[in-house]
Amino acid sequence: MQELDPSDLIAGERLAETEKLLEMLGPASGHLIQQRMQAIEGGENWYLLYRAASAWTHAGVPIVDLYTEVDERSEIGMSARPHASFRNASAYIALAATYLLHTLAIWDRCQVDRPDRERLDDLTQRLGLTSTYKARASST
Repeated sequence: MQELDPSDLIAGERLAETEKLLEMLGPASGHLIQQRMQAIEGGENWYLLYRAASAWTHAGVPIVDLYTEVDERSEIGMSARPHASFRNASAYIALAATYLLHTLAIWDRCQVDRPDRERLDDLTQRLGLTSTYKARASST
């Protein structure tokens, strides 16, 4: 796996593309992640997906409730569950798989030789996702 080297013509073009995209997006303000995601074509739902994943990965009372249960036999009246009591587990797995696919596609774009381009493009197309990222015509 090769990393981008600005002296390499292909890598230099890819870096120039990225710099142009960042320049078009302009300085970040307010809700940085939301602003960046919505400024990219195809990123309309990314922030919602990010918030959903974030809610289930940051520890808090709802997360503790997933892994504990009332247990009359316990001295403290509760015990840990061996598996989370998560009604929406299949939706969360789909969400995590979608993020993984986006991450792999973005990582592939960072490689000079793009070793997984064909497979990732095919998979993202079949799932109705994108593996190409560009700024919206109007990113305000």
